[in-house]
Amino acid sequence: MKSPLPTKLLALILSIIVSTGPAALAELHITEFMVDNKKTIEDTDGDASDWIEIFNSGSEPVNLEGYFLTDAADALTMWSFPAVEIAENGFLLVFASGKDRRDPEAELHTNFKLSSDGEYLALVDPDGDSVIAAFGTEENPLPEQFEDSSYGLMQGGGLTPTVFIGPQPQARVLVPSDDSLGGDWTMPEFEDSEWGSAQMGIGYDENNTYAQEFGPGGNLGNAFNNVNTSVYIRVPFEVSDPSTITNLTLKMKYDDGFVAYLNDTLVADANAPGGLTWESEATGNHSDNEAVVFQDWNITSFVNRLTAGTNIIAIHGLNDNITSSDMLITAELRGTRITDPSLGDPGYLALPSPRTFNGDTFGGFVSDTSFNIDRGFFEEPFDLEITTSTEGAEIRYTIDGNPPSTTSGQVYTGPIRIAGTTVVRAMAHLAGLRPTNVDTQTYLFPEDVVDQSRMRTSVTQSATLGPQMVDSLKAVPTVSIVTDNPGPFQNEGGSNIRSESPASVEMIFPDGTPGFQENAGLKHFGGYYTNFPKKSFRIGFRSQYGATKINYP
Repeated sequence: MKSPLPTKLLALILSIIVSTGPAALAELHITEFMVDNKKTIEDTDGDASDWIEIFNSGSEPVNLEGYFLTDAADALTMWSFPAVEIAENGFLLVFASGKDRRDPEAELHTNFKLSSDGEYLALVDPDGDSVIAAFGTEENPLPEQFEDSSYGLMQGGGLTPTVFIGPQPQARVLVPSDDSLGGDWTMPEFEDSEWGSAQMGIGYDENNTYAQEFGPGGNLGNAFNNVNTSVYIRVPFEVSDPSTITNLTLKMKYDDGFVAYLNDTLVADANAPGGLTWESEATGNHSDNEAVVFQDWNITSFVNRLTAGTNIIAIHGLNDNITSSDMLITAELRGTRITDPSLGDPGYLALPSPRTFNGDTFGGFVSDTSFNIDRGFFEEPFDLEITTSTEGAEIRYTIDGNPPSTTSGQVYTGPIRIAGTTVVRAMAHLAGLRPTNVDTQTYLFPEDVVDQSRMRTSVTQSATLGPQMVDSLKAVPTVSIVTDNPGPFQNEGGSNIRSESPASVEMIFPDGTPGFQENAGLKHFGGYYTNFPKKSFRIGFRSQYGATKINYP
């Protein structure tokens, strides 16, 4: 959930001094920084240190020896650069960790840290007095900063779609027979010349379901069928200037699961178990109809893993059963490249982009919605109030399970009367600011639950069991799952039975103990046939929905 935006966004001053020093002065910029890094990027010590990005917009390299970085207007020479060169249209990342490291052949670290409360930040000329680029002043410090959110200059001109891995790419393939490779096979430098060669798609098929999907050599037949449920695939691709890539999308067709790595970093997965081994199985089935349709994974947050030259997408393909009649893995990789990196206005960035060009900026965040009464069990009606501390923001809400948006849902104008079991979903928005996520609150009236038509009257109206129903419902915690796409869970015969739907998940305790609410992905789990009133579900916490894991309590 987003932290509240300050009532008045503090002024930010960006000054570029060009009247003194060499011409290169005008070409250096602080284009991005992060002051509350938790998981965006780690330094070589494995620490999530704050960081500052310097950009040279000029046509010539610049040696930064003697330049300074500072976080105090009255101490402009706080930390000096060593003899390190920043290329034309190039970036340099400096960690503001307080570790004070100046080795030009290694990672750079300032002797100060940045404050999330807002402070001064400047790049200073070797004369120790001329400020080249600065964010904030002592009187008007930086605006409030937020966890894993970066701030900087817009660089959004001249966007061009780019294909890195297109249809039927050449790949190296291995059906492993033991664990002798460990995890080394996902590394870019791994030697795979002894592996088989094929073009995607890759897998096998006892029938003709995937005949049009396999590339030359891609149907592995009996070399894979009934031999293993895992296959290793390596796809090389070239990148000429990784710093210009602002978007990266991995497109996958899969039957039944996969784990994908970009240069040895895990970037996407589906139906994958924890603790992968050379003979792992997929944790669920991905239907044949769905398997031939590309699904997209936005892996832009891993752009900084790209290197100039040859890169590797490594894929651990997974089948759900060694006796399965077919299996398929196909991958494409597409992106967006900036061809005109002109600088624009400062602001928050939708996605941090260390060492690469930024996208558009925005002015701030709308404060999260707040409910005067928290989720739980109730016996009497009450009035529910929803607020946001962002002045002028509009709140929209729903009570039918659908997520509200800037254009859908009812506009909140006053307290909502809650007289029975109700799911309230709300968000807030204001032009020029990033809208809130959707908050979900479930209010349970046990008598309503007992009176549901799906409840067996032989139990609820039993002279013995009926009177115990309400107390029994309140004797254990409740998990409330809300989705606006219930089709896959109601139509057991549909082809989308294995699709994953966005959902809200709440843990509610009858005694008032604080629970949690997170957005996640919901799908069927277990046996393929689910034509029973009670379902088995799998809940996946992924970045595309919200948190990637639950830390509770």
